[in-house]
Amino acid sequence: MGVRGLTKYAKDNRRSLSKPVQFTAQSEPQPIVVDGWSFIYYLLDHGGLPWVYGGEYEAYAQLVQTVVKAWLKVNLKPHFVFDGASSFLKQPEIIARRTSSIITPGNLFFRTSPTSRTTPRFLAENRIKPPLLYSATVSALLDLQPDVRCTFAEREGDPYCVALAALEGALVASLDSDFLVLSAYGYAGYVPLDEMVWTESPEEDPAAAQANGDDGEWVVATKRSGRSRGPGNGGFIPPDSFDTLSVSVYHPDVLANHLRLSPGFLPLLGALVGNDYTPAKLSWLFFERSTQPAQRILRCASVLREAMAPTSLKRRKKVKEADGERDAMGLINRVVSELSLRTLDARDQEEAVEKVVNAVLEYAVPDPSPLGPFAYLLPQPNEHVVEAYAQAYAAGKLSPQIMDILFTGSMWPTLGLEDPDLESCPRSIGSEIRQWMYAVLADGLVDCVGLPEGDEADEGTVSELEGSSRSGVEDEDELVDVVEEHTDDDEGEFAPTTGDSIQEDLTEDPLAGLKTALEKLRLQDAALGASPFALVDESQSDAAQPSPPVQEQITPIRSPTPPALPLPVRKASPRYVTEYVRRGTRLAPSSVLVVPLSSLMDDSEPVSPTSSTSTEPLAPIPIQLRAPEARLDIFLIALESDTQSVRDVHPSWIMMVTALRWVVRTTFAFGRDAVHRWMQSEARALIRSCVEVTLGDHPLTEEAPAPAPITEVSTRAVQLTAQVLASLEACEHLAQVLLITDRVPACARKFSGRAFHAALLRLEAEPDAALSNGVEEPEFVEELMRAVGEGLDECWREEKSKSGKKAKRKAKREQARLAQTAPGKKTAFGMYSALAEMGA
Repeated sequence: MGVRGLTKYAKDNRRSLSKPVQFTAQSEPQPIVVDGWSFIYYLLDHGGLPWVYGGEYEAYAQLVQTVVKAWLKVNLKPHFVFDGASSFLKQPEIIARRTSSIITPGNLFFRTSPTSRTTPRFLAENRIKPPLLYSATVSALLDLQPDVRCTFAEREGDPYCVALAALEGALVASLDSDFLVLSAYGYAGYVPLDEMVWTESPEEDPAAAQANGDDGEWVVATKRSGRSRGPGNGGFIPPDSFDTLSVSVYHPDVLANHLRLSPGFLPLLGALVGNDYTPAKLSWLFFERSTQPAQRILRCASVLREAMAPTSLKRRKKVKEADGERDAMGLINRVVSELSLRTLDARDQEEAVEKVVNAVLEYAVPDPSPLGPFAYLLPQPNEHVVEAYAQAYAAGKLSPQIMDILFTGSMWPTLGLEDPDLESCPRSIGSEIRQWMYAVLADGLVDCVGLPEGDEADEGTVSELEGSSRSGVEDEDELVDVVEEHTDDDEGEFAPTTGDSIQEDLTEDPLAGLKTALEKLRLQDAALGASPFALVDESQSDAAQPSPPVQEQITPIRSPTPPALPLPVRKASPRYVTEYVRRGTRLAPSSVLVVPLSSLMDDSEPVSPTSSTSTEPLAPIPIQLRAPEARLDIFLIALESDTQSVRDVHPSWIMMVTALRWVVRTTFAFGRDAVHRWMQSEARALIRSCVEVTLGDHPLTEEAPAPAPITEVSTRAVQLTAQVLASLEACEHLAQVLLITDRVPACARKFSGRAFHAALLRLEAEPDAALSNGVEEPEFVEELMRAVGEGLDECWREEKSKSGKKAKRKAKREQARLAQTAPGKKTAFGMYSALAEMGA
């Protein structure tokens, strides 16, 4: 993630670009802003938890809290930041990443023999992120409040991390080279997560302590001891006892000084070298394919220095008269012309400059407001709905995937390990639930859900972008930002030397004029009635796209507040959400019509007499503003679970029960002979495994030793797990848009893929054996099973019975033996005797 090749370049020059810092319990409190998604991925890779079973969410949540509590003990004050809605420009990169990190490894898993695909090496090289990790991580962090703070960014989280770090004088912890080019006054520096190392505390042997106490002259040397770290921890997971956390701190000012550039030019450098927003074709235009990343960085830096520091006063005057030395567009034009391997015509030059500008401005920081990203949805007939969603998002109760629906008209269901020969579970299981979700959102937010017909992404265009993005991925880093200026008054350990004439001449943000002009265009478009979140045609210049405003000063971060506009004319045209789901071995878009909520209610089954919706009309009050019980009714009706037994279930279990009921009913709709219909014993295995986690009997928790590794990964178990996870995610999103997460909380941490797989393996081996494995079945399990099974008698698959199969086989063998020993029949060489008789 980030600027391509910059991570490796920084590590190769670590001595000159970084400084070591240590934190102990006696250190001064140090704020540290943490890139949430980098933290999730790195902890998944080094936490030592299995992923192939679908996820160990409670164990993962405990691991999150272990790491964060260890940071608190050495006086680090963590502040986590998570990404919001993704940009249109980043969608090709998202498609390429999901294809390479989820679809391709999943296809390889099912094309590999059962023995080979369970080896540690195979699992490590083809790791797939479990689908519900985000929910489990946020839940674990919110449990640590107020010691830990969480911020959910309006869009890309990187600029918000730097903005918060600048305000608090904080470090930023991540694995994203964007933080080497993002700069702000007060930003303390970038700490790579893979360069965090714990030092274990020495533990003195009691016998040695006795000897030391008796002998005043001699001291017995003892070895340092502590918990041995698992393979691949890399020092990130804290040991049982520790006293020091050592980190490496990088700073953009040091990198700029190393490259002899102004810090304000680092975002432009990143866009020229290549990042998430620059297509691969642009890199091919600037560099030979054999050029190493470090050479690309140095060449771009050299061209930028030459463009801003002409060698003669005569040339300086000529350039200034031509297009203005401080003109950012003129600068980018000159740099693009100089970097290009061939002479560009006017059209190619304009396209290349436009792509560079888009990449530079994508990470501009908007003005934080009480409504957060929802401020861009105003004006709305129902402003209270906007306020309610803004509060839910700020509290971590609204997924960033829902933000994509509102701001880009797209939905990216989380993919996991599943059978590539079958329809994707997020599509087959979750599509109908998502249709209810779109209808609920549209009921409260007028013309904000999806895009009008004709504006949705064209599949051919997406495929073309996907191909160019995939071929252009050269590094695992991310991208750039540009926000402020660096002055000569900035002093400190990371302040660059000011003796260089280039830096003395460039103390202000060189791209400020470009940003200001684009912001004026955005406000003019808004004043004319254009929707500030509408999709702009790709053929138009990106200057017309609404981009978050950029400021010249970072402390405090402020931008023009969207003006009070007259209520725009609402169009009655149909709107569509573009869903990106797996089709075979690729990620493909699919347009879904947003239908009115009333239409879905008319098509649903009759409402239970216990539902409050049976007497109250839906219109004109939006569903988000109705009573919590009325919103719960919609949730249960949508999932076809509006039964008294479900309503009687404890609120913390409603999500699991309704999600499982939905899977059972949906797989039954596939066909009565479908092989992936559920048996009651399999549903009981799921409920039982979740109860074990809740009661603390989970084998991966600290209270119990880790079980023997499961050497077999059943294909059926993988598919059942994928169905449950897809249903849980869709149900969680529906509860979030209905604003009933307090009434129906998420239950990701109840699910243990390993425990579920183990129970299914026991069923396969001994169908008639008790699922509890010798432990008395809690009454609570029976209560949950009654809620799951009510009204679904015909949906279950027939149970397997090992004893029944044995009896049938035994009866067949007995029948054959009796037939052979019947009177007049020969028992030996029966076939030859029959032939002899026939010949006779």
